[in-house]
Amino acid sequence: MEFVARNPEEPPPPTPTHPLLQGWVEHAELRKISLRKPSTKAFCGHAKSTSGFVRTLFVDFKSRAFTNVLPIFFFLIAYTTTVAVLYKESIIIYQSQLDFQLYAVTTTLSFLLVFRLSRAAVRWWDSRSYWGVIIAKSRDLASRVIALPKSNPDTVIALLKEIYLFAIAVRAFLRSSPLTYDDLKGVVDPSRVNELNQSKHIFLSVVISLRKLLHKVHAEAAAQANTGTADALLLERHLQIVDKLNGVAGGMERIKNSPLPLVYTTHLRTFLVIYFLWLPWTLLQEFGYYTILVCGVSSFVFLGVEGAASDVDCGPFLPTHPNHVDVDALCIAIQRDMTLCMEEFISIQNQRVVTRTSNQNQTII
Repeated sequence: MEFVARNPEEPPPPTPTHPLLQGWVEHAELRKISLRKPSTKAFCGHAKSTSGFVRTLFVDFKSRAFTNVLPIFFFLIAYTTTVAVLYKESIIIYQSQLDFQLYAVTTTLSFLLVFRLSRAAVRWWDSRSYWGVIIAKSRDLASRVIALPKSNPDTVIALLKEIYLFAIAVRAFLRSSPLTYDDLKGVVDPSRVNELNQSKHIFLSVVISLRKLLHKVHAEAAAQANTGTADALLLERHLQIVDKLNGVAGGMERIKNSPLPLVYTTHLRTFLVIYFLWLPWTLLQEFGYYTILVCGVSSFVFLGVEGAASDVDCGPFLPTHPNHVDVDALCIAIQRDMTLCMEEFISIQNQRVVTRTSNQNQTII
């Protein structure tokens, strides 16, 4: 068979249409805009770690997570300035020297900060990995369900919408925010949104609904195939995917509700403050007023690392933090995947109708 590439100037092939997809397709762009709205300022147009070297140098304090430590930074600058002025005006007399003790303490503090930052990086990466599993398993479940040989289109489309709803429910839970109807327009009606917002555990309610829909899909497929009972092994495999989705959502719930123990932060922050209260006295004799600059740069570096680590302590899911996981973009990706699966499912259904009609015509002839 010879394959001919499509002319890029030609319009793309038409999207399969079906009454079941009308609301989903009609409001797809509105849902995308609504999903992206909370995080537009934090993620759109901002530098990323993959941006050019020079581009990443010129970012604001929020992108550096330095706003978390800005008050203590200004306090230390004011303290250092006061000490330097008093020393230079001979109001206080202190014989300082840059000796081995300073280097030893600085090295110890550096190791503590590296450990603190590495723990924060693990929490961020675990969160992103969990969302990756949600995307992969959503695709897995959707692609398996649409390939069932006999199924009720209404129930299958409802199940695909429920998979998308699960992602939006997890997003809302992790941000401790209610569901908004604009995120789900064409997916569920407003009464379902209100029902989920009143639920004691929002994404668990969706998991229960997913399990019920899976049982219904398999029961209807068995009824149409006249087998009497659903394929227990296939149903169990599909339910295991839902188990996995529930498990990774629970993992992110653990990250959200379990910040690092207090001792991980309180000891290090106490050490940081004492270090920078002591540092100016070791530099005054050699640097004079330049002590302010040296201490300012040093505190910017060390406190910046602490700020970066503390930025993900609450769970890296907030839409206003540019260093958090871009959950909105991931939900948009899941919407795209469900749209593709719905279109493929309708194509399969249409093909089956054509094949069935052709077989009937041949039988008549």
